Amino acid sequence: MPDHTFSLSPKDRDTILNTCEYLDLSIRRKLSLGVQKKKRLEFSLSEQELILMANEIVAAFEDCSRSERRVLEKIVKKLPVETESIFSNQYSEQEWDEDKRLLDKFDDYLNEFDGMIKDKSSADPMSDFANDVFDEEMDDEELVDMFNAIVLSKVEEKYGSIDDMDDDRLEELVNLTADEIIATPIEEWGNLSFMEVNKLISSDYSSSTSAVHLSENLSIKDIKDVEFFHNCMTFLKVLNEGNSVPMTKDGFIQPGAIDALIEDMINPAGIIQSRKNGEKTFRDEQHLFHLVRVRAVLTILEYVHEENRILSITELGKKQLNGNNPGRLFADMCRTYLFELDFDFIRIIDEFPEFQQSFPYTLYRFADVGKDWLLIEDCPYFLFSPIVNAKFDANAHYNKFHKHLYTHTHIITPLYELGLLEIEYEEPLSPDAEPDGKAIRKSPLFDKLFRFDLTIDEDEDIPF
Repeated sequence: MPDHTFSLSPKDRDTILNTCEYLDLSIRRKLSLGVQKKKRLEFSLSEQELILMANEIVAAFEDCSRSERRVLEKIVKKLPVETESIFSNQYSEQEWDEDKRLLDKFDDYLNEFDGMIKDKSSADPMSDFANDVFDEEMDDEELVDMFNAIVLSKVEEKYGSIDDMDDDRLEELVNLTADEIIATPIEEWGNLSFMEVNKLISSDYSSSTSAVHLSENLSIKDIKDVEFFHNCMTFLKVLNEGNSVPMTKDGFIQPGAIDALIEDMINPAGIIQSRKNGEKTFRDEQHLFHLVRVRAVLTILEYVHEENRILSITELGKKQLNGNNPGRLFADMCRTYLFELDFDFIRIIDEFPEFQQSFPYTLYRFADVGKDWLLIEDCPYFLFSPIVNAKFDANAHYNKFHKHLYTHTHIITPLYELGLLEIEYEEPLSPDAEPDGKAIRKSPLFDKLFRFDLTIDEDEDIPF
């Protein structure tokens, strides 16, 4: 029976992962590797997996908060499988004992799942209430609300209190002011207007009318030293040479098979030596984030495939490995990494889908301000989109540390791995200390890869 494809918002996906303690690990892994499609994440599960997941969601009702239960109820009713019987039927004692026996086998692993499962225990005390009314899925409405607030502020600034105006007069002044503001450059946004920001954060990156275009004509000379490209090609070569890459029952590469994969990769300093020294920190795949990202991207591109706990290269992967169009291959890897791979799926901090959903804004601004060295501490002001900054401003528990952390995990890491930025380092405090990054700027490859088009077509849908 074919798999069922369905989509969830990042918030709904995270609610399932955080509340369904005994969710089958193979299902949990598939939910963690969702493919981003515009503002949602797309997944494929078999009918049996869907029913198992629905059962676990219903089982979580008893222990979750009221707001989480409402979210879970909506999710399970929208799943592409008949689920009415799930709500009405009770487990028989024998069925429960069998399920409990199987589920208990996962306990030890779940306790060691580290940052792959998000710990919400330290969330803001108001987060339960906020989750009931706040939808983390970014859409045009958030930018529209921001636009409307500025329009009303300008109306009051210019014409007086809106409380003293009749409806017709207020509508006239709002329309007049909106027409003035909608295409007006805003200095804090790098002189982008609301219309241009909307074009950046809402256009389909795969469309010919997208605001962001990736060149497919780069030469092998341009990209051969790019860390992520090199590591992906190394991964494919190891598989193509017939090396058996066994997987654990939980869906990770077995520790003993990792050395052959990473030996010729460009690795963060010390990882290979640490593994040779037997240090547990880098023993398992889920601790090697650069390796996880490589396999995730190659899986999304269908260049590698897992079957019967063996990871192998596909015919499409062999074709790409031996192909003569490295520029197109690199562009596909970049699109997948930046726009389809869920940045948050291996993070140990709060999910922040707005970063990736508005990443074209970050790229566009970096194309300008990244000409010269940009202090990392100034990145939030220049590179965070208005939507991202609005979320920071609306959440009291976010501070300067969080902005610094997200700058590294959601901007510097992906762009550096793709060879699109350079880092200037501080002088280390001691000869043995790792130097800290001080500033970043775009690499020559950045301008070769990206082209931006903010042309607003007459028939384009404008939400304001």
